[in-house]
Amino acid sequence: MVVGGTVMDITSTFATDSGVDIDTPLSFLYTSCPGVVRQSLGGVGRNVAEAAYRAGTDTLMVSAVGNDLASNMIMEGLTEIGMRCDGIRKYEGESTAIYNALHSPDGQLISAVADMNVFKRIETEQVIEAIQSHQPNLICCDGNIESDVLRDTAITAKGLDIPVHFEPTSIPKSLKIFDDPATVLAGSIKSISPNHHELVAMSEAARKVLPPIEDELIRKQLSEMKADELPEIARTCLPYAIYLSQFFNVIVTKMGQHGCLIVGREHDQQIVRYFQAHAIKPEEIKSVTGAGDSFVGVLLANLTKQLDCLDSVQDIRWDDIIHQSQNAAIRTLQSHNAVGA
Repeated sequence: MVVGGTVMDITSTFATDSGVDIDTPLSFLYTSCPGVVRQSLGGVGRNVAEAAYRAGTDTLMVSAVGNDLASNMIMEGLTEIGMRCDGIRKYEGESTAIYNALHSPDGQLISAVADMNVFKRIETEQVIEAIQSHQPNLICCDGNIESDVLRDTAITAKGLDIPVHFEPTSIPKSLKIFDDPATVLAGSIKSISPNHHELVAMSEAARKVLPPIEDELIRKQLSEMKADELPEIARTCLPYAIYLSQFFNVIVTKMGQHGCLIVGREHDQQIVRYFQAHAIKPEEIKSVTGAGDSFVGVLLANLTKQLDCLDSVQDIRWDDIIHQSQNAAIRTLQSHNAVGA
């Protein structure tokens, strides 16, 4: 079950012959430029849910949309894929979430406008009802939901012995998990999947609100690890991931073209695993939107079938889980859709 954002993505990409130079803003500001505009289903939670569904896992999406043209398109799109829509509520007077992005000719994000106010209508009652009715093996919450809903979901999941995964979504939204210490201290959130920027922000926020371990202990743990074998970005992430590993069993840090870093806690010891990114030619990349979400969706689809992997990142099955997850990210990079088929 995935609780979070369902969005209509509108992506505007400058044409290669548009004369746009992203290093020269005046080449595209205050005027119109030729390009391609595409609409697709999006939203971090929805992307994760679709990726999990395409990986063969029955997935319930719990979300909120407006009663408008965009929501009709979303519902039709989900139905065409074969996904269920019974967990998504429509609200009169609300606008369905829209993410309107501007991309460079090579598919890199320049800027975007995100209208996500409807997600405030995802309320505890809706989520708890879905949990109790469907008894999912695993719950994923993205950062679009309100912090009180995240807290109540974590507490409810703890009572039902259901593990929770948190997908941070963005730097500001990643910090919702610490708005109320009870969210983390409930103990049901077993795994998180920040990118390296979100990882740093979450670690610094955790230090302010949760019982810390001594920095000297972190330095000792780092000294005992073979960190020199890691790429520079992974070495930078490591102390932050180790700090957070006292609160979460598994921290999967997404580092894009630099691969992913997994830190887990087993018997009061931190275990570190690094996975190189799968190779892709720059000319094969059509859009970076949704690649990380696809990675997470397939990762969770695999974990749903083998929840005991959350207790040990040393388990050899993680090799295949990450391999499949990275393949999903590659397929999305090669697609104009938020989730590659």
